[in-house]
Amino acid sequence: MLLLYVRHSADLDAAGLLALLRLALHERKRALLDLLVCAPRNDVFLLQALRWLSLEDALVLLSRLLELFSSYAGAWRLAGACASGPPLDDDSSSVRGGGGGGCTPMLGQLVGWTNVLLDAHASQLLMHAPAHDALQQLGKLARRHVQLCSAMKGLKGYVGQATLKQSRPIRPIPDYSLELLEM
Repeated sequence: MLLLYVRHSADLDAAGLLALLRLALHERKRALLDLLVCAPRNDVFLLQALRWLSLEDALVLLSRLLELFSSYAGAWRLAGACASGPPLDDDSSSVRGGGGGGCTPMLGQLVGWTNVLLDAHASQLLMHAPAHDALQQLGKLARRHVQLCSAMKGLKGYVGQATLKQSRPIRPIPDYSLELLEM
C-alpha cells in the first residue's frame, strides 16, 4: 500500500520524504527507495530532507545510488547503451508484478539525487573515512562517463546523417528566375 502511495503521489513534503527515506534505509527496502528516487521532487525540499538524514543513512543512500550507477555503467560496457537498469531483487519484483508497478530510476534522476545528497553532506562525507571508498568509486564512474561521452561526441555528425530521411545531403533548389533575351 505504501508503495502505491509513493508511486501516485504528486509531491512529497520534506517531512514525509524524510520519514519514507528513513524507513526505506533502515529496513533496506530497495523498491521503496527506488520509488522515492523516481518520484517527482523539488530540489529545495529534497535538500532540506536530506540534511536531516544521519551520516550512516546518507552512506546507505549513497551506496544504493552507486549500485544503480554501476548497473548503468555495466550497460555502457556491455551494450554500449544507457537503457538497462539494475537487476530486480525479491522486493522490487513483487512491486513490478503487482498493480503498483515498479520503477527503475533513470540516469538523470540518479545524478540529481546524488548532487543533492553531496550538497547536503559534503563536509561530513569528506571527513568520514569509511565514505572515501564510495566517493572514489563515484569519481571513477564519473570519469568513465566523461570518457564515453567524449568518444560519442565524434559520432554525432555520422549519427545525424544516418537519421536523416535522405541518406545524402541535397543542395537546396535555387530560386527560380527567368531571363528574357531580345534579339
